[in-house]
Order: sequence, then C-alpha cells, then structure tokens
Amino acid sequence: MDAFRDVWILRGKYVAFILVGESFQRSPAFTVPESAQRWANQVRQEKELAE
Repeated sequence: MDAFRDVWILRGKYVAFILVGESFQRSPAFTVPESAQRWANQVRQEKELAE
C-alpha cells in the first residue's frame, strides 16, 4: 500500500496503525484505504495540536 503509508489489510478490511507516544493505535476497520489513512492523519494532527 505505497500510497497509504499507515494502512494495512487485516481480515479483508483496511486498518491504520500509528505510533502515539510509546504505543500503537489501531483504527476501526474501513472498507476503503482512503478512510483508514484519513483517520491516521487526523489522529496525528490532533496529537500535534495537543502538545
């Protein structure tokens, strides 16, 4: 999934994994990879704003 750096296929659905602090967060399962990547980008932005 070159275009979606955080997205993996898990049980036929697309999920994103991102590192937050010292642990990984997993997105809900999505039917399209764009949604999973959008989730990852949003969580990253929220984390940056909180710091």
